[in-house]
Amino acid sequence: MAAAIRIGTCSWADESLTKYFYPPEVKGAEERLRYYADRFDTVEANSTYYSLPAEEMVRHWHERYPGVPGTGFRALTSLVRTYGVVTRTIETLLRPLELTLSRYEVLLLLSFTRTGSVPIMRLRDLLMIHGSSVTYLVDRLEEAGWVAREPDPSDRRVSLVRLTNAGRERVDRASALLVEREFGLFTALDDGRQELFSDLLAELRQEGAARAEAAEAG
Repeated sequence: MAAAIRIGTCSWADESLTKYFYPPEVKGAEERLRYYADRFDTVEANSTYYSLPAEEMVRHWHERYPGVPGTGFRALTSLVRTYGVVTRTIETLLRPLELTLSRYEVLLLLSFTRTGSVPIMRLRDLLMIHGSSVTYLVDRLEEAGWVAREPDPSDRRVSLVRLTNAGRERVDRASALLVEREFGLFTALDDGRQELFSDLLAELRQEGAARAEAAEAG
């Protein structure tokens, strides 16, 4: 008897991928998953790839590599898993404002600038994402009326992304909401531990930057 072949795909949450399959009117991860389930009965659930179960993975590490310190591995898996949990919490808070964390970050970065506008490729560098991803984010924000594209007066080849008044109002509302909710899960840490947490992450970023600089110089 021939084996059945089941066909499916993945991604109903990553906005850099969902644009290729879902109609524009299907918005939000929950709506996209419903749309997907109407057409496929198989899906790649890759959450464990991005959010490793930290304690279980550490146990397997010690079983596989006895005598090898697992502190670095535990720190890695804890960081990856915690990122996923924190991100989902913030996304849930922002959803009523029709924002994702990525869209909020774009609006926030623009609101911090003196002129309220930056070149689109500068946004790419600040967000540390692929150029196509930042283009997609700007497209969605422009459709909502929260940003506008305009040519750079000093270089017509450069496209600027400008925060509109509606966009500034939206990012202010979102920021006020996050402050009110104490940025989600961070209520679990007092001010001192939040400062320590931030300092430790800053050390990792600095080390990464130093290694990248050394690699380029070498």
